[in-house]
Amino acid sequence: MSAVYLTKLTLNPYAKEVRRALEDRYALHRIAYSLKGEGREGRLLWRLEPPNGRAGAVILVQTPYTPDLSYVLERGLGHAETRRIELRLTPGSFAFRLEANAVRRHEQRARPLLDPEEQVRWLGERLAPMKLLEVVPVRTVPLEIKKPGGHKYTLHAVLFEGRLEVGRDAVAEAQRMMLEGIGRGRSMGLGMLSLKRARSAGGT
Repeated sequence: MSAVYLTKLTLNPYAKEVRRALEDRYALHRIAYSLKGEGREGRLLWRLEPPNGRAGAVILVQTPYTPDLSYVLERGLGHAETRRIELRLTPGSFAFRLEANAVRRHEQRARPLLDPEEQVRWLGERLAPMKLLEVVPVRTVPLEIKKPGGHKYTLHAVLFEGRLEVGRDAVAEAQRMMLEGIGRGRSMGLGMLSLKRARSAGGT
C-alpha cells in the first residue's frame, strides 16, 4: 500500500510571480517544485488544471511526502489545500484525467500527434494493460520551455479525459503509473494520471 499527498494550489492572480509563471512554463515548474523542499526524495508530479471560471488558476501537486508550502505562502503565491490519500486501487471502472506529451519518435526526432485518432491510439498503448472505455482529447497545446542559459525545447501536451477499466491483472501497473507518471515532460507538469472511481448507472 502506498500513500501520496495531493495539494490543490489555487494561484493568486494578483501576484507578479504568478502572472509571469502562467506565461512561462519553466517558471510555473519552479512554483510547483518549491513544494518539494530541501533534500526530499521521490517523484513529484503536477498538472495545471483546465480553467472552469474560478478566480485563480489551479495546479494539482502530488508528492510522496508532506509538501513544503513555505515558499508559496511566504510570497503570497496562492492558497493550498492538502490531503493524504491511501492508494488502495481495486479492479473497476474509473474516470481519468491525464495531460501527456503525445509524440512518436522516429530517427531520434519527436513527431507530435495532432490527429485525435492517433492521440487516442497512443494513449491506449501507454495505459495498457488498462482498457480505455471512452476518451476525449480535450485540448492540444505546444508548450515552449525556456530554461535558464537559453536552452529551448517544445513539449506537445494533450489533455485526455474519459473512462477506463482496471482489471485485476492491471492493478499493480495502474498504481505504478499513478506514482511515477507517464511519458516525458513530467517535471513540466505532464504525465500525472488521476483516477476517480466511476459511479454505477444507479448512482452509487
